[in-house]
Amino acid sequence: MSSNSSNENLTSSVPISLPTVIVGLSFLSCCLSIIGAVVIFATYCLVNVAKNQTRRFLVYLTIADLMTAVGNLIGVVRYALREETEYILERKEMKYNCTVTDSVCFVQSAVTTFSTLASFFWTSIIMIHILMTLITQQEWSKLANRVIYHIVSWGVPCKLTIYCIVNTLDVH
Repeated sequence: MSSNSSNENLTSSVPISLPTVIVGLSFLSCCLSIIGAVVIFATYCLVNVAKNQTRRFLVYLTIADLMTAVGNLIGVVRYALREETEYILERKEMKYNCTVTDSVCFVQSAVTTFSTLASFFWTSIIMIHILMTLITQQEWSKLANRVIYHIVSWGVPCKLTIYCIVNTLDVH
């Protein structure tokens, strides 16, 4: 009798759905992040006093954060517009359903992974830049340093993301 009970559990469908308030707050958060990025770009372009090296690093950080916000917004919109029946998983097929993704989801995942890592590295670069500027009491960003900053902040996340993509493709 207990084996029949467990077989019934294997074939029962469990709907997976987030509360509407969570989806709405996620959408709002993404939109506010995009608006904030536009404001930062506009002030950098329009206010000449704001064009210093630290502010330029903030613009690079904002580019990475904008990519994250757009990627998350795509995910929220796709979730909100989904067919409910697409997200009903049968427990016996959960492994298949949880590992197979469509191309939009795959690209969204890669972009948000890259941009989140880039955001982390740009935040670290800004911290190092401010610290070294305070210690040396002069602008600390020579051209060689700026090139290294870009290689680290864009190159390392790119390599890590490509590595993960290649490993994911090898598994599937």
